[in-house]
Amino acid sequence: MMWMKKWGLIIILVSFSTKFVLAQELNCKVTVISPTIQMSNKQIFNSMQQSIWQFMNTKKWTSNQYEPQEKIECNLQIEITSASTDKFTAKAQLNVLRPVYGSSYKTIIFNQVDAEWAFNYVEFQSMEFQENASVSNLTSLLAFYAYIILGVEYDTYSLEGGTPYFTKAQNVANINANDPGWDANAGNSSLNNRYYLIENFMNARYKPIRQAAYEYHRLGLDIMYKEPDKGREAITEAVKLIEPVAQLMPNTLIIKVFFNAKANELVELYKQAPSVDKNKMVTLLNKLDPANKSKYDKIKE
Repeated sequence: MMWMKKWGLIIILVSFSTKFVLAQELNCKVTVISPTIQMSNKQIFNSMQQSIWQFMNTKKWTSNQYEPQEKIECNLQIEITSASTDKFTAKAQLNVLRPVYGSSYKTIIFNQVDAEWAFNYVEFQSMEFQENASVSNLTSLLAFYAYIILGVEYDTYSLEGGTPYFTKAQNVANINANDPGWDANAGNSSLNNRYYLIENFMNARYKPIRQAAYEYHRLGLDIMYKEPDKGREAITEAVKLIEPVAQLMPNTLIIKVFFNAKANELVELYKQAPSVDKNKMVTLLNKLDPANKSKYDKIKE
C-alpha cells in the first residue's frame, strides 16, 4: 500500500508540474553572444543565457492558460558589448512571431534592436522580479520586453487588446526611469529607445497604428488562406490607416516598429497583386516608409 501511495503522490506532483509548465505564455529562444569580450570566464555567458531563458519561459506573465502550441514564439539575442566583474552592457534584438490562421506560415509582428542595455549579473544568483519595485536591472529589462511581447501579440487578435500588457511595461519603465537606458534621451537617438517605444504604444495619437496592426493580421493575413484577394485588400486598408499619422508625425518610432516587422512581408504579398494595386501600394509604402524604398520598388519587378 505504501508504494501505491508514493506512486500516487509522484503522479500528482508530475501532473501539477506539467500543468504549471503548460500555463506559461512564452516560448522564447535566448542567445547571449560576446564576440568582442576578452575575459577568462566566458562560461558566465552560458549561465546568463540559461538564467534569462528560464526567467522568460517559466515565469507566469498573465492570468491566462496557454497550451504548448499557443505559446508566443520569440527570439531574443543579447550581444554583450562590455563586461566588468558583475556589470555588463549589451545591445539586444527581439523579434516576435505570430501564426497565421489556416496556414503553417508565421509572421513577424515585432523586430527591434535596443542598443542600450546596462545591467548587473552574478552567476547562479536567482532572478527576482517585482511588478512595483526595481529589484534587478536585468529582470526589469526582461520583464519590460516580456510585456511588450504580450502587448504586440494581443493587439493582433483584438483591437487594442494589448493595452493591459503595455500598461505593465510602462509601469516597469516608470519604476526604472532614473536608471541608464530608460529616460527619454537614451540611445543614439532620443526618439528611438524604450521610453518612446512604450510612450508611443500608450499614446492615443498613435491608436491608428495599433488599429492597423489588428486589421492587417486579423482581417487580412488570417483570411488569405481562403480569400487571398480579400485579405490583401484588407491589408491595403490597414496600411492606409498609418498615412494620417505619418503626415503629421513622420519618423515616429511606432511607425518604424510597424515597418521593421512588415517591410519584407509586404514585398512578397504585393508581388502577386494586379499591376494597378502594385503601383498604388508601392507609392503609398515609399511615402510612409522611405527608408525601405529599395525593398518596395522590388514589388514592381
